[in-house]
Amino acid sequence: MVVHLQSPVGGSRAVPGGSESSGWCSGGEGELEEPDDAFTAVLDALAAENHQLKRQLADACERLEEEVEKVRTAHEELVGSCERRERLERAARVRLQADCRRLHDLNRALKQQVELLSQGVRSENDSNAEALRKELQTERCLLRNLLHKELACAKERQEIEMAAQRATLQEQRTHIDILDTALTNAQANVVRLEEECRHAAGYVERVLGLQRALASLQQASDRREHTERKLRAQLEKELQALRYNACSYCFNRRACSARWRRCSRRRTAASTPSASCAPS
Repeated sequence: MVVHLQSPVGGSRAVPGGSESSGWCSGGEGELEEPDDAFTAVLDALAAENHQLKRQLADACERLEEEVEKVRTAHEELVGSCERRERLERAARVRLQADCRRLHDLNRALKQQVELLSQGVRSENDSNAEALRKELQTERCLLRNLLHKELACAKERQEIEMAAQRATLQEQRTHIDILDTALTNAQANVVRLEEECRHAAGYVERVLGLQRALASLQQASDRREHTERKLRAQLEKELQALRYNACSYCFNRRACSARWRRCSRRRTAASTPSASCAPS
């Protein structure tokens, strides 16, 4: 049977019996299998690279989360310190404003009194004007002195409060430094304890290994002793058997010697009468 196949270059060829056709088809399957293997290898490589990239991404995300947590903690601490400072400044500002309002009210009241006194002075006679003027000057001096004293007291109180706030802030900074030092020491102690734990774990592993080796040696020694006892018992049995065989051999030899002597005597006794009867 002749089969016409379309050639790859555009012509047709005859294949008797279809054998060439089957060979060409099988060759095509081999060519298809090679790209499949290459595609599988590429997929495996891409999967491995994807897995590696995912692992790197997970590690990077974990490190980023740690850094974000550190930044968040530092930001919270900074915000807390800023809020405390703002509260202290706000309280000091409120006190200063209250003192200023009180002093302004006092100054306004004193000015009103001065104006009233001035009006009273204008309405009085000229004879009392000089005395009233002197009294007003005296009152003004007293008011000025009182204002200066009030301002000095307020300033002193403010300085005392600011000094107390500075001392509080310094104590807080000192406390923070102490806590930082304690935290650093605790971290160093943790690292040292972890190192000691690792060394202790190594010593424990070494001791366990030595114990296992000792147990193995003990088992080997016990097996050797057991083997030696068995061999000794076997040798003793063989020695007893050899002794028994030697005794049996000696006994048999003596018995044979005794039989041979008896036979010799019998032969001698038998030959002696025949010799005595021969001359007669």
